[in-house]
Amino acid sequence: MAQYTYDKLITGNTAPKEARYIGVYDSSNNRVGEIPLGPLENFHGEPIYRFGVLSDVHTDDSDYQYTQTGSYNYNGDEGAGDLRRALKYLRDVEHVNLICCCGDMSQAGLDTEFRQSSTEIANEIPNIPFYTCTGNHDVSGHTGASTFMNFFNNRTIDTTSYTLSASTAYTNSFYFEKTLAGTTKKDVFVFLSQYYYSNSTYGQYVTGDTAWLSSILASHTSDRVFVFKHLFFPDYAGNLGRINGSGGIYPSSGILNGQALTQLNNMLSTYPNVYWFSGHSHWKYYLQKFQKNANVGRYGSNGAWTIHVPSCSLPIDSDYSSTSGESGNNRVRKPLESQGAVVDVYSDGIVVRGIDFNINSSLNGDTTRGYSGDTFIRYIAEASYDLK
Repeated sequence: MAQYTYDKLITGNTAPKEARYIGVYDSSNNRVGEIPLGPLENFHGEPIYRFGVLSDVHTDDSDYQYTQTGSYNYNGDEGAGDLRRALKYLRDVEHVNLICCCGDMSQAGLDTEFRQSSTEIANEIPNIPFYTCTGNHDVSGHTGASTFMNFFNNRTIDTTSYTLSASTAYTNSFYFEKTLAGTTKKDVFVFLSQYYYSNSTYGQYVTGDTAWLSSILASHTSDRVFVFKHLFFPDYAGNLGRINGSGGIYPSSGILNGQALTQLNNMLSTYPNVYWFSGHSHWKYYLQKFQKNANVGRYGSNGAWTIHVPSCSLPIDSDYSSTSGESGNNRVRKPLESQGAVVDVYSDGIVVRGIDFNINSSLNGDTTRGYSGDTFIRYIAEASYDLK
């Protein structure tokens, strides 16, 4: 495994899949020894199953240019290419059972954008279920929300293992149950879709949908539940710079608010058996060096986990020079980078393994970009978490 230097590991981190030991280097970067993994070692054994997690693909077939001062101007469809590479890796190397996405499959909620993403999905993983909720870009102007279901969530699933049910309030929200082999226990997957781009009274979710989600959680208190939504909880994982209920670098206009925030916060505190996945903020995994709950956060000492998933096509970096709002280098787009995760599911917990799908990262100086087996993929040390 290639050398990777990082000294901001936190409680909850576990060793990446390929790691066998911790290398020890002197101040001149000479390797002087190695030590066992110790508490970082994964003692779970083989997972029951695994699934991939993506977010913020932002496919745009009009060659949207990600431009900013001092940054690479990419003239092309970054989203579709990055989605393609991620799907291939999750299929060929990780052999996932399904793939879940936290929304923003499109840049502007256009049918043409949905069609392009769904074509990549159909071509690369015809036999692997792919499910996603809507994000704010998917319902921008509400142009694509009505046809979103046609492109992503009407796919054939294994009905012997899954039972699919859509919300009656907003059919782009849905859930299914996976019965664990040899047990009566179930893992429940819920996808909560945004209806509004922004709404100061209700927040971004339909009230009927949040009530629907609450009823699902109430009926599955003895099961493990994975919830996928686009917007992060303001005070938990995904909101870099938010400290003790104030601040935050992400623009406040795009943060979960209104009645939906109150209702979802109540569910977060009530159901400790739930894992909440979200995207939206795009923060790169390594920004944990500034704030330990940048990627994962827990409600209390034994409560529900919240898990942030960076962008598949446009991760965002930060110098953390100010935590009072977006400014300067606080949010710097990285269009030639791509991050996501794999979740290994065990009987007693899950392990989330963050992955760089394009490793031309300034962190390791590698400018190679592409896909060939697992050659160009890097597991991220600071983004491997054992969430028991």
